[in-house]
Amino acid sequence: MRQQRHRIVTALAVFALTLAGAAGAQAPPTYESLFQQASAAYGQDDSARCAELFTAAARAAVRDAQAARAYFAAAACTAAGGDKDAAFALLDKAAAKGHRDVERATSNPKVEPLRQDPRWQAFLDGVKARDAVRQAKANAELARICDEDQKDREAGDKIDWTVVGKRDEERLKRTREIAAQGGLREADDYFRAALVFQHSSQTADYQQAHQWCLKALELDPDLPSARWLAAATEDRYLMDQGKPQRYGTQYKKVEGKWILWEVDPAVTDEERAKWEVPMLAEARKQAATMNPSFDEASSNAADLYEKANWAGCAGQYYTAAAVAPDDRQAARALLRAAACVARTGEKESADEAFKLIDKAVARGCRDVDRLATEPDYAPLRKDPRWQPVLEKVQARATAARKGSLNPELERLYQEDQGDRAGDMEGTDWKAIEKRDAERRKRALAIMEKEGAREAADYIHAAMVFQHGTEPADYDRANQWAAKAVELDPDYPGARWLAAASKDRYLMWSGKPQLYGTQFKKDKDGPWYLWQVDPAITDEERAKWDVPPLARAKARVEALNAGTFDPH
Repeated sequence: MRQQRHRIVTALAVFALTLAGAAGAQAPPTYESLFQQASAAYGQDDSARCAELFTAAARAAVRDAQAARAYFAAAACTAAGGDKDAAFALLDKAAAKGHRDVERATSNPKVEPLRQDPRWQAFLDGVKARDAVRQAKANAELARICDEDQKDREAGDKIDWTVVGKRDEERLKRTREIAAQGGLREADDYFRAALVFQHSSQTADYQQAHQWCLKALELDPDLPSARWLAAATEDRYLMDQGKPQRYGTQYKKVEGKWILWEVDPAVTDEERAKWEVPMLAEARKQAATMNPSFDEASSNAADLYEKANWAGCAGQYYTAAAVAPDDRQAARALLRAAACVARTGEKESADEAFKLIDKAVARGCRDVDRLATEPDYAPLRKDPRWQPVLEKVQARATAARKGSLNPELERLYQEDQGDRAGDMEGTDWKAIEKRDAERRKRALAIMEKEGAREAADYIHAAMVFQHGTEPADYDRANQWAAKAVELDPDYPGARWLAAASKDRYLMWSGKPQLYGTQFKKDKDGPWYLWQVDPAITDEERAKWDVPPLARAKARVEALNAGTFDPH
């Protein structure tokens, strides 16, 4: 998987600073210790305490830029507490100390209550004016390149790295040229060049980025975010060599899951504070929040699949597998990741796809039907590794059974699926409906004679009746699918079919569906999602392997826009 790059979130460096404590018991509290306490109160949404401590930190500051940052933070806490007048008084003090951080002024959510007040614009204009004086001396082309770099990272996990990676290479090339031509003169120039190089894939570039950050700080010790980036570039340089990082700024995706990279235990939080890096404990907490839930990752993957973003789809399904709550869901996600990889068409895609299938098998995959029938795996089926893998999955499926399958129910199921395989355009549905009726008649006769014993038997019969014509057919399908889940909770597709058959029964009974699996299209009308019971949560849907409701709504939009393509 392509290692993802990070967008700097400068807000992290604003209110999560963990600065050194007081030097001695009798010594007055330092700017650093007060800012540390204030940051903790900020994180706990204790507005009054937060404002009090940030104000005290501003008074203890040894440089104007420190005081400006603390007064602004105090104003944010005060605004969150509801006292606008007091907040603007603190903003005036921040302005008097030269506050010039436009990004913090425009992005901090706690000052939102102030932004509709006419006094806010005057404050913001002052911040921008002070920043403009600095920016006027900076390299304009490098500023544009840096802005583009940051803009490309706003989509988070939905970034198409095949596209952004190419743009990164172009930005790196041009930044090298600017630096070689002597185009780095101001602190901002060095900082921006460092930020671009931080998004390289070369170890030497991280070292260069660190050196440029140090130069930026030499020219302007209070340049916003420069201290944090100096620490981050050094950490990334070390991490890329497989060494422990110093400060704890770097996270890495390992087996689809984000972790905080190993940190040198000799580096203290006091040292981190000098570089505006949060306490290590905060970094560890951050790592725990970086991974999406299984449902979120699966939903993102499904969205990327429908957009034919195969690399992104594979990455998200791989993440889903890493955070899956059980082996069944992990195996399902890994199998789908393999399907996405197989569709990339890249030379090494087959190798990666087979590795993912092997991982799925290790987590208990036994979905033979999916592997044998889905078109996504077609690029792999001519590979000599395919048959051994299929046999391995089949062996797992066989081992999970207590006895033999009903061969006639299996045949009826295969015929049902065969009638619905491939391109359905131009399908003779009248002929299929006639065959469906014959299959239902025979399947019912078998079931009435207790011809089903294994979970697979019940699924085969349920699927035949899911393609029925009246509510009673769907009710039978639901009962049989539920029985399959009872016999084998991990049987591939059983949970989804139990939910879908229940939904179809309710829809054709004129009632709201539960899970959101059923869509309808009236004559000459648009597709729409049949009414869904609002009491059913996405958590409940997840238990039945049904995607979040938002995915179903997105699918309706795609169907009506003509952009939905299951590939």
